Amino acid sequence: MQLIDLEYLRGNGIEKRVFGHDFVYRFPESEQMPRLNPPELALDLGKTGQSKLAFYFHIPFCTKFCNFCHYYKEALPSGKIVEKYLIALKKELAVYRKLITSRVKVQSIFLGGGTPTLLKGEQLNDLLESFAGIFPFGRRTEVSIESSPETLSQEKLFALREAGFNRLSIGSQDFDENVLRASNRAHSPRQAEKAVENARSAGFENINMDLIYGLPRQSAKSWERTMQIARGIELESITASDLRVQRNTAFFSWKREQFPSVEEMRKMYHCFIETFLRGGYLQQFPYQFVKRGKEMQFLENQWNSGKFIGIGASSCSFASGWDYNNTFPLHRYLHAIEERGIAAALGKRLSREEEMKRFVALGLKKSGLNRENSGVGKKEFIDKFGVGINEMFEGVIEKLKEIGLIEENKNRIELSYNGLFFHDEVAREFMQK
Repeated sequence: MQLIDLEYLRGNGIEKRVFGHDFVYRFPESEQMPRLNPPELALDLGKTGQSKLAFYFHIPFCTKFCNFCHYYKEALPSGKIVEKYLIALKKELAVYRKLITSRVKVQSIFLGGGTPTLLKGEQLNDLLESFAGIFPFGRRTEVSIESSPETLSQEKLFALREAGFNRLSIGSQDFDENVLRASNRAHSPRQAEKAVENARSAGFENINMDLIYGLPRQSAKSWERTMQIARGIELESITASDLRVQRNTAFFSWKREQFPSVEEMRKMYHCFIETFLRGGYLQQFPYQFVKRGKEMQFLENQWNSGKFIGIGASSCSFASGWDYNNTFPLHRYLHAIEERGIAAALGKRLSREEEMKRFVALGLKKSGLNRENSGVGKKEFIDKFGVGINEMFEGVIEKLKEIGLIEENKNRIELSYNGLFFHDEVAREFMQK
């Protein structure tokens, strides 16, 4: 399929900016969030039934900082500080249990970071056991953990399975030694492949690998080799994200010409989708392919405007009509938990119009070339808000259809083949309406 000219898109206000632009994962975006009133939030959490909730835990510890990572992280502190942080996570959970008086069905659990697998096996087991004692969940509930290959010893992997983790996400980023070195990664390509082999031996039947395209020293040719290696590993899930360079990263000071161009990044992206479509995978999201039956539940919930609670420093939540995030760094988070039990700091109760924008902007991330019910359903929208999606967003929809980034039929609106690469840019068009 022919790709749309980038200059034409730029002339219509659509431009992928690698430097200074974050991924779209909430609305309003983080820099627009005001300080919130914790008692007001607590009151709303208490009077609104949550029924189905996902939970995210942020484990911010790393032994080495990657040049691209803009998420909140800390150099691995002393064992005493780690234990203090884990105690605070449990305290925060217990407070949420008191606030949310309705019965809760746990939709999924996700541990991210940072590098959660830097924690000891017994620490992770204890955290999950404590969670189950506060919010019980079933054996089939998706319990995911992010990791880096160098932290995944055979012993650690068996401990993770024993603790109850059933989905493992391995941050490999690339299979080219030069690219990994430029990104300040702490592992080799072989370590990443070995981590998958060891995870299989430990009993993991749902393994995801995270990759990034747009990194220094990458090219369309080198990326094609990475795609072939990733395809050959027979993963249940493969995620490829475009590089976003934020001010708080080492890459921000690098010269722009050291990075692949947006045109080359687009070639890499379409190599990714063609490789895994041919491999028989399902495109669950623009940036993720899965084997059928292994769809990721946590992000499906998030992009469907489902409710979730973030636990830990900097974690985000969406519940009771509020989009909010916890305070950070570590000492502020610990102080907040000690003082009031929850650490919510920035956020707001969304208006009806803001919820509509959020629903569509995030919902379009459910687009996939071979996915059933791709994108946003018109009936879902009118059932939820009492107004038609075309009535609310007519100008935006017509513009994006005209320039070839979305497609519409009588039931749904979804990203087009060309629009998948620009999923964040399309989302912002709806958010800015």
